Amino acid sequence: MENNVKSKLMIAFKLISPILLILLLLAIHKYVFRYYQLWKYGYLLVLFGLLFSYIGIGFGISSIVKKLRYTEPCMGKIISISEHWDEDENCTTYSPVVQYRVDSEDYTVTSGFSTSKREIPEIGEYVNVFYMKGHPAASELEFDRKIAPDFELWFVVAGFIAIIVGVIGQDLLFSFIGSIF
Repeated sequence: MENNVKSKLMIAFKLISPILLILLLLAIHKYVFRYYQLWKYGYLLVLFGLLFSYIGIGFGISSIVKKLRYTEPCMGKIISISEHWDEDENCTTYSPVVQYRVDSEDYTVTSGFSTSKREIPEIGEYVNVFYMKGHPAASELEFDRKIAPDFELWFVVAGFIAIIVGVIGQDLLFSFIGSIF
């Protein structure tokens, strides 16, 4: 019951977050843009930064919801490596396929993340699997939980850097050019 309340709160936050983003934009416009005359690319960088930060925070919320949902741990064995050809990157990506047992019934899960490098565990190795209590077919690998925070963090960091450069970038750019000439 407690997880159900937490899930509803997370869903409510997801629905409210666009409104919060708009309020943040209005606050930035009122308090920051009043004091800084932004260069024409500054607005684009601030918008790009807000978008990237929003995406990163969205991935973070999704990760938290999964951690709240998939709480029961068990061990699973990597039974195969799924290979996919990524046409955009022009390379092969790999995802572990894991079999685990709950209440004398076998289930399989494929990682939600793929990597172009063979950084995933080898076939036959055991890994941690987290499944939903009462619904063991719904699960997540510990492999996914380790990769997701880095993924989210890069989006948020890139967003904040873009916002900072968008707001103060013109002053820095002109002072750098002025010091050269």
